[in-house]
Amino acid sequence: MAPRRLTPVDGWDYGSGSVSRAVAAILVALAAVRTCPAAVVEPPSPALAIKICQQADDLPEDDKLGQLAILDRGAKVAEAAVAAHPEDARAHLALSCNLGKQLGLAGISWRSLSRLNRLKEVIDTAYRLAPDDPDVVVARGELLRRTPAVLGGDVAEAERCFRRALAKNAEHLQGHLCLAHLLADRNDPDARREAVLALSLAKQTGTRRQVADATALVHDLNH
Repeated sequence: MAPRRLTPVDGWDYGSGSVSRAVAAILVALAAVRTCPAAVVEPPSPALAIKICQQADDLPEDDKLGQLAILDRGAKVAEAAVAAHPEDARAHLALSCNLGKQLGLAGISWRSLSRLNRLKEVIDTAYRLAPDDPDVVVARGELLRRTPAVLGGDVAEAERCFRRALAKNAEHLQGHLCLAHLLADRNDPDARREAVLALSLAKQTGTRRQVADATALVHDLNH
């Protein structure tokens, strides 16, 4: 099996949260990043921005301040990469990873609409530039799945995205995991098959959070 390529949508978590707490946390994060020499010396690149984004998954889920500090740094690197190479879909995808996780910490709501619209613009740009890239297609699908319909979500289109991505890459871990969640939400019997496959792939090449996510989903579907 080929080495796993970092996937920007890995570990998005659009749970509930306080926007006011998130804003305060971001201010702390900004102060922390300004004191970090690495944020200055590292050249901006999509790969680096995605790597930084995924480092947030290594922190405990309740360490919101730590995650925000990492994601703020990742977003800055991604923004620089987009500015340097505006036609690079991977740069926009890397930015969507960091913005998506920041939004996940705050939670999707009417109060976070401007952040959601910004994320949509970034993913739409990546999709326009690379409509056949499985990572891009899964990122678009996951945003559509997690966003409430009243705010522009579309579960049917999300499913089409996941299946298109998996047709391109049958071993796309996040594609299987996202599809498994979508199917589980509607009690589709195929959800368990997708979840088991996602868990098998996660154990081989996934992050700790992907393994935990797939394990929990398989457990839920077995009970």
